[in-house]
Amino acid sequence: NNEIVNLSKGKTATASSYTAASEAPEKAIDGITSTKWCATSGSVENQAYALSGAQHFVKIDLGSTKTFNTYTLYNTSSKEGFGNTTEWEVLVSKDGKEWKSVDYQVNQNDAISSFNIGSQTARYIVFKIFNSDNGGVGTVRLYELQLYNR
Repeated sequence: NNEIVNLSKGKTATASSYTAASEAPEKAIDGITSTKWCATSGSVENQAYALSGAQHFVKIDLGSTKTFNTYTLYNTSSKEGFGNTTEWEVLVSKDGKEWKSVDYQVNQNDAISSFNIGSQTARYIVFKIFNSDNGGVGTVRLYELQLYNR
């Protein structure tokens, strides 16, 4: 069976904030590219993230340790005309305490993009978002965050 499985689909997601239940963080990992996680500007309440310059973050719990090497991001302009998330960092952790940075993207303005981050084994993945809407008001809109082992 060589089927490539989206490891984040249907798992648990938490975030710095979200606008409404219909745009909660789990909407970014529900496997449906027409639903989204949305959070407005200035809403990072966790000071550790706010002090690092992040506007928003979303954390995915895969439920157990998984091995993966690629993530795919369905950005804002995959569905609507607002500014894309253009700068973010990806961190992984086996225990939710010790984190390793595995990717940093800046000036990334594609509607849908995939990144190979090398083979990673982790239970938790955090996307720290530094520029959530290409210099706009700071609202993040992410339609899908997918994880694969290709």
